[in-house]
Amino acid sequence: VEVTKARLRIDHKVLSLSNAARESVSALRRLEEALHPWTSFVVVSVFALANAGVRLSGIDLADALASSVALGVSIGTLAGKTVGISLFAYLAVRLGIGKLPAETS
Repeated sequence: VEVTKARLRIDHKVLSLSNAARESVSALRRLEEALHPWTSFVVVSVFALANAGVRLSGIDLADALASSVALGVSIGTLAGKTVGISLFAYLAVRLGIGKLPAETS
């Protein structure tokens, strides 16, 4: 019984601390954090397409995503960025332009 009471007191303290931490962040900041993924990945992409004059009417999205061009661009971007960043980071360390953080190899 004493263990249960002590656990309830600890749980209450943790919840109080959690609420205090949440309230220390402004409502605007919490809203910004919640909307960030939507604005970064959806809204900005739609505006970029609209400003570039891309017409989306009459396009079957499933066919467009499965096309060889879309797959090639996606795979090329993923592989190219991975290889490019890794290669230039390796070269920067080897040439002495950059250095690795402590305890990394």
